[in-house]
Amino acid sequence: MDGVSDTLSLQTEQAPSIFDLVSARIDSLDLTPRTNALAHGMLLGDKQYFTYTEKRELRDGGMSHIMAVSGLHIGILYLALFFAFFPIRFLSAMSSSVSLVIHKLSVVVAIWGYVLMIGSPISAIRAALMLTLVTLAWVLHRNTPSLRILLSTAVIMLVCDFHQLFDVGFQLSFLATLGIILVSRESDPGQSPVLGLLKVTLSAQCLTLPVIAYYFHSVQLMGWVQGLLVIPILSPLVCLLLLYLLLPSLGFLSYPIEWFSDWIFFVADGSSRLEYWLLDGRLAFYPTWWEALLGELLMFGLLILNLLRKKPLDQKL
Repeated sequence: MDGVSDTLSLQTEQAPSIFDLVSARIDSLDLTPRTNALAHGMLLGDKQYFTYTEKRELRDGGMSHIMAVSGLHIGILYLALFFAFFPIRFLSAMSSSVSLVIHKLSVVVAIWGYVLMIGSPISAIRAALMLTLVTLAWVLHRNTPSLRILLSTAVIMLVCDFHQLFDVGFQLSFLATLGIILVSRESDPGQSPVLGLLKVTLSAQCLTLPVIAYYFHSVQLMGWVQGLLVIPILSPLVCLLLLYLLLPSLGFLSYPIEWFSDWIFFVADGSSRLEYWLLDGRLAFYPTWWEALLGELLMFGLLILNLLRKKPLDQKL
């Protein structure tokens, strides 16, 4: 009996996790090694499949965020789960309003399960927590501004672990999101999508520039290039990867996935080469912490002054 129980316990301990199962499923797809690494990075936040050259290529091109699960990935997954869980509204015997609440809360719970599965990176926690607060505000019929949602998210995360304040991932995630929210305040319905995307990219880049300079001693001045040429394809790429993951028999999906992957690395390498050619190298920065803080306050002040000329700061988002 002891031998049987030991065998059962050993099998239980060695049972693969959901993360391992999804990772193995990605490996089984008909993808090149580079695209396979990109799929692991975008879906699971797993960077170990990238070679050193590929990591450097993406980093020098200002696309390190592609190797990690960010708010964009969480947003895409939310939409996918929203439609996947849509039958809940019809299967429930409750009223339509109650079934709608159950539907949205089920999606949020699934999102948190995904965040836990990939190891709870800070950017994913921030996005999931903001999504949770937005959903709760909707359930309670509250029109809560995005800035308040972001601030509440930061407070909750710092109450749970104040040391996160000194984590570079925490700082960059919130500063980039703050820049996107502030620029979104002045969005014009008739504005060109290209111009809107450029504003969002530059705003996020400007607010994170002093922190990046402090920690990494250089910045990607051509980051706006990847914002225009890469960000628009990330949503269809993640959707294609999820569809291919669920239906691997659809082998033809590997062709657009490979094309998107090649395009990402092409833009990363091209923007990096262009920056080196224009600047004859890369600009190096070695600011002290107070110089970085002063630069951050300056960037934030300039952005706020620009917004105050167009909208009152207390206007609802």
